[in-house]
Amino acid sequence: TPGIDAETGEYSDFGVPATILAHYLRENGIVPEKCDLNSILFLLTPAESHEKLAQLVAMLAQFEQHIEDDSPLVEVLPSVYNKYPVRYRDYTLRQLCQEMHDLYVSFDVKDLQKAMFRQQSFPSVVMNPQDAHSAYIRGDVELVRIRDAEGRIAAEGALPYPPGVLCVVPGEVWGGAVQRYFLALEEGVNLLPGFSPELQGVYSETDADGVKRLYGYVLK
Repeated sequence: TPGIDAETGEYSDFGVPATILAHYLRENGIVPEKCDLNSILFLLTPAESHEKLAQLVAMLAQFEQHIEDDSPLVEVLPSVYNKYPVRYRDYTLRQLCQEMHDLYVSFDVKDLQKAMFRQQSFPSVVMNPQDAHSAYIRGDVELVRIRDAEGRIAAEGALPYPPGVLCVVPGEVWGGAVQRYFLALEEGVNLLPGFSPELQGVYSETDADGVKRLYGYVLK
């Protein structure tokens, strides 16, 4: 999806995060296999009919037209709008896309994703994963905010989707690109309700001010 210059790899001024397109397609009976920041995947089997393929192409073209027309969000994503009517009152599709794109840019999320899976950025390993997991089973852990987890040993593996891959495993130390990535997700959860990523090994709790904070288990 638009948002990253194909030649330079830098962010464009405007972008269409793939999760917004995915939500639109699901609203219209088409379920993508998965989506990432600016990419979306469809699995096509030999059993797929020409009619289904034509429907997919038609819905993509229709979404593109909604972008060009800057359609009201209530028309494009009624499920999200009706669940959060106060947050998205009078929003248009391009307005939503711009806010989410700007969030990606402000945290440089695409480069954080790359860094998480480069060897030089891997979290430090200080304990055998089995030993860390055993400590978790025994309850020798505490739940701390991800913001405060730097330098602490993870007791659980943490997996955000996207990208759908473990970013830290038991026995590794929280910090660096992994921690910053989860903090970017925390910001997005609060700024753009209805588009929260799937998280495993990291937990969302709402504080007294109604703000959602991300927590993880670390060894005592």
